[in-house]
Amino acid sequence: MHGTQHGLREHAPHHLLLRALQRASERLRDDEAVVRVAVAQNGYALQYAAAELKGDRAIVLAAVAQNGRALIYAAAELKGD
Repeated sequence: MHGTQHGLREHAPHHLLLRALQRASERLRDDEAVVRVAVAQNGYALQYAAAELKGDRAIVLAAVAQNGRALIYAAAELKGD
């Protein structure tokens, strides 16, 4: 079984990962590994990530690589990069 220790599957349908992160606990939204998997599959999942992770360059780049429009959810200091 491929997935994270939290049960999010790396190859789950895009909308399911988005919905899972949207409904996730604060602890999961703050978990870098969980958020990284989610944004790699659906960049829009960045909107539900903890504020600190919205400012993490690697997380934001993964989200934007998947969907360029996800940049709107990045921390302000990264939007100009």
